[in-house]
Amino acid sequence: MSHLSHILLFELIYYTILQRSQAIRIVGTWSSRSSRFSILAKFGFQQIDPLDAEHSRGFVYGNVSSKIVNGAQGVLLIIPRSLVNEFINKAAPKQSCDTLLKNISSLAFETKCFPKGKGDLMRWIPCPTGKLCIEDDMPGKVVNGSQMTLRIEEPSTPQYWYVIMAACYLDSYCLWKSSVKEITVRYDLWLTNGSPLMRYLNPFGHQFSFEEQNSAEIYMLLFILYIVVGFCQWRSVILCNSASVFPRHQLLNCIIVLKAFGLALHCINVITFSFDGQGVFFARFLGEIARLMSTCLLCLLLILLSCGWSFGNSSEILLHAKVVVFWGLLTSAHFLLFLINFFFVDDVLQDIDIFKSWPGYSMIVIRLLQALWFLVQVRRLINEESDEQKAIFLAHF
Repeated sequence: MSHLSHILLFELIYYTILQRSQAIRIVGTWSSRSSRFSILAKFGFQQIDPLDAEHSRGFVYGNVSSKIVNGAQGVLLIIPRSLVNEFINKAAPKQSCDTLLKNISSLAFETKCFPKGKGDLMRWIPCPTGKLCIEDDMPGKVVNGSQMTLRIEEPSTPQYWYVIMAACYLDSYCLWKSSVKEITVRYDLWLTNGSPLMRYLNPFGHQFSFEEQNSAEIYMLLFILYIVVGFCQWRSVILCNSASVFPRHQLLNCIIVLKAFGLALHCINVITFSFDGQGVFFARFLGEIARLMSTCLLCLLLILLSCGWSFGNSSEILLHAKVVVFWGLLTSAHFLLFLINFFFVDDVLQDIDIFKSWPGYSMIVIRLLQALWFLVQVRRLINEESDEQKAIFLAHF
């Protein structure tokens, strides 16, 4: 049973640390006709190192241009979490640019209207095709191949920042006005912690938001640990000297293989993400499916063991057909909820994750039901057990 405790520990680590990751290279097209403003990305910038502020600050760089030249002007903004509520609010689409951006005016720097601003937080878009953005008048400070480079400083504590495009401009009186002409831009932006020129110093942290900077190392460590657990399980089966593998060992082997397979896919995703800022969506999705299936099978194994399966003379799983059927119904519901949450509900930009959505709450309820089921069955098994030594073992299970 020690293998089960190890697996449960690794599951806890996974749920608390490695639930989500988000791409920090954002590529796409935005048109003011479809939405007056758009939240493109959310990213956590790390606290700067006072001894190396230049290379430890956050960077936003890339290209924002348009094939249509009609004189329309919008703005790209990098907004801290403390000021983004105006855009997340349901009433935001109906509010004027002046209302939405009133707090930005006291923070951002703009040559003409906000000369006292200290934050390098805005660029007028679209930038001239093939040229630097208007505000980037010092080519030496712009990352090669980019039209603009913004630098974000977090002197005291890490914080989430949002990349937003808005169809707004400043008039001759320095008042925010809505752009009348349609704005259509093609963007390709990178968000990084640390200078792009120094990425080789921290290849597995440079591309990640501050709370996910150790994700690649943790995934690889967990994968290695599961390989070790799998080897130990294989050795225990060999040492049993049995003509056939016990069903409980078969099920445990399946759990370990599925979990290791899922972690291998996650490793592929995060390692790719470390280099291209986007990762491999298919690997992440299949990794989540494998992880969920291994967890559900682990619940089945625990419940079957609590029902006395594989402890007595017979190990036939068909003797517990009702248990398997009920578990199958719960697992099917769990997968359905997972798919709904993964594709339709989960939204990093709106701070909606598995722990803040109705599918997530429902999955937690299913897990609690399975835990309660397990505890009730273990209690019943202990009360019915005539062998004192076996009862003591079950009490410590």
